[in-house]
Amino acid sequence: MSFADSMHHVGVGAKAANAIADAFGLALSAEPEGLIVAEVEGEAVGYALATGDAKRMRRKVFWQGRWLRMVWWLLTGRYGVGWRMVRVVSADKMAFLRGARLHGAHQARPLSLAVHPAHRSQGIGRQLFAASLDYLRTCGAQTIRLEVRPDNVPARGLYESFGFCVHGSYEDSQGDWLVMICNAAGL
Repeated sequence: MSFADSMHHVGVGAKAANAIADAFGLALSAEPEGLIVAEVEGEAVGYALATGDAKRMRRKVFWQGRWLRMVWWLLTGRYGVGWRMVRVVSADKMAFLRGARLHGAHQARPLSLAVHPAHRSQGIGRQLFAASLDYLRTCGAQTIRLEVRPDNVPARGLYESFGFCVHGSYEDSQGDWLVMICNAAGL
């Protein structure tokens, strides 16, 4: 599962799915306990992915060397993207990193949350998000940071209901991101 607009930004089809799967694989290899899956009748219908320490996750990914395989696969066509898209994705990553520096070095982060469209509006997203925040508290998080698109009203409402407040914004090739922060002790 992933957000359709994320898939279309990277590309379409199986090759884009490879890129998304490999990116998730990197995160899972560094912090597998950060993945929470929701199931209904034995079928995965949603997930939340979080990291208690984004810097530690980046270091683990770097030293494991899996990112080198992804670069090789990128260069050899596994992801089906050209150099233009490589530049766009690289620029987006740099915007993300600049945004992180501008709005504080909060290392505890929900990285991704998705619920299958057929299972939305049933409280599954709320349960997954609550479970990911519980996980981040067990990691010792003091503050938690996330990013959301300004026009994603349902997600913003969910995050605000848990005490997250807009702390700033930044822009990438797809548009604006709001930076939201919450004090973990208040959750």
